[in-house]
Amino acid sequence: MSYGKCPICGADGIKRERRMAGNDICKNGHTYPSADANKGNTKISKKKLVYVLKNLLDYANRNTCLHEETSREGVLWEVCNYCGMRWADDKGGKPDDVHDLPDVIEDAQNLLDEIEKG
Repeated sequence: MSYGKCPICGADGIKRERRMAGNDICKNGHTYPSADANKGNTKISKKKLVYVLKNLLDYANRNTCLHEETSREGVLWEVCNYCGMRWADDKGGKPDDVHDLPDVIEDAQNLLDEIEKG
């Protein structure tokens, strides 16, 4: 028996407390008020989507080196002079596409821009 959909992840609810204003638990372990269980498609608020996208893009930007200037550190390492990212020669060295954000990150940025425009 399904108890609606989890408002957090959209998974089926699998457990319901038998009390007034009780909680449900979904198959992914999220606990939420039974009144918040969606009976159909999970709808994500615009505010929550913008928050998640901004955090994802911030993380991607902080972990992607966009600088061209590097120097050698010892025999093994190539190091960015600005952000300090390091690449070991024995692990493949600095990738050719290190300065490019992955397509999925660009897609997320485009979606965020679309949402914020209205």
